[in-house]
Amino acid sequence: IEIYKTVFNYDTLYIGGGNSKHINFELDHNIKLVTNKDGIKGGAKLWEVEEKYHVYTNRPDNKQK
Repeated sequence: IEIYKTVFNYDTLYIGGGNSKHINFELDHNIKLVTNKDGIKGGAKLWEVEEKYHVYTNRPDNKQK
């Protein structure tokens, strides 16, 4: 967890998954254990892309004059 603090600089770390139940030490105030369902929902939200960018392409006319 110490490496995660340095690498990701998180405000809150959510830990889930089957093995999270084996954590037997005290966690910092900004580390939360969550269910698998909540972890999946959070991950999906993280990767949700807001479509605010549009790509337009122009293909030049291939006809030779």
